[in-house]
Formats: sequence, C-alpha cells, structure tokens
Amino acid sequence: MDDYKFIRTILERMLHQLGYQNLRTAVDGVEALKLLRSQPVDLVITDYHMPEMDGINLFQSMKQEPILAKIPVLLVSGVPTEKFATQALAMGIQSTLTKPFRAEQLDQEIQSLLTQSLC
Repeated sequence: MDDYKFIRTILERMLHQLGYQNLRTAVDGVEALKLLRSQPVDLVITDYHMPEMDGINLFQSMKQEPILAKIPVLLVSGVPTEKFATQALAMGIQSTLTKPFRAEQLDQEIQSLLTQSLC
C-alpha cells in the first residue's frame, strides 16, 4: 500500500520480478482494511506516510481483528530515521525498510516474515 501510484507500480513490478503473484494494492490504510477483510493475504507491505490512515494506524487496526492480527507487516518509509524503525518495532511491527531499497533487500525481508509467520 502506498498513496503514490508510481511507487505502487514500481513495487508491484519488483515483486513480480521476484516471483510473487496475486498481488493486491491499495492507496491508503482505509482501502487496505477493506481489501484485507474481503481477500486473504499472506503479507502486508505498507508505507508509513499515507492520507486517511497511515501505516502505523493500519497496523493498529489490523491488531484489533483476530484474523488480520496474524498477517505479518512490512512497514516502509522514505524518511530514514532510527526513531521510525524503533517506534515501529516497539509497536510490534515485524520489519521495516527505508526507501529506496533494492529488490534483494525486499525479498530478504519478505522471506524472513513469511518464515516467521509459519512458526
């Protein structure tokens, strides 16, 4: 999920190149919640800064719903601060990435989150 279509398109292409299929996109956290409630997913990748509902609020909303609470979340941000990562991890978000990132970094984070979710 990202509010910028350009970023969503780049991320979607990157994920397809890495071999991931059946991707769903949303422009903000509100749309993402609607999507998550109607279509099961294995992982959520969300931007930190979005209108309507940011990535942190999306994560908090997901934690309120038992089915959604089990979905691993990767939070990305264009603002590289230690405070961002520390705050996100303290809240229970499993992983963070700072934009821009390489496909290999993204794949490593995804694989780690998916492996953890199976345990």
